[in-house]
Amino acid sequence: MAMPPEPIDELLPKAEFGVIAEVLEIKERGEQAYIPKPEQPDTVDIPRDLPYQVVTLQVKERLFGQAQAERFDVYKPAGDYVLRAGIEGPFFLCKDEDHKQPVILGRYGPDNYTLHVVRAAIKKHGRS
Repeated sequence: MAMPPEPIDELLPKAEFGVIAEVLEIKERGEQAYIPKPEQPDTVDIPRDLPYQVVTLQVKERLFGQAQAERFDVYKPAGDYVLRAGIEGPFFLCKDEDHKQPVILGRYGPDNYTLHVVRAAIKKHGRS
């Protein structure tokens, strides 16, 4: 069974900036490290990391911190989800010395937290 998303109160302090953005394109995608071969053909919940991606985001709204530009590339680590063009929502990002692009934080995609919850957490943590 999949783990739940991190509580927003744990994730938000790690972020250097947050934006509401749309994924414009997938620029790079890593190789799938492990492709499961289930014994039962109807098995659907098989733990595995999906590959990393480098994607271009188009900022719709700055939530806190300083985004690089209105459009920029980000690194999505290997994990439990992949992004596709057209997905829109809140993204929490930080800089990482291992990657030239900002890195998306969080175990899952941008649809984990409603905008109401995101805005309340930003206010609670005094982020602007």
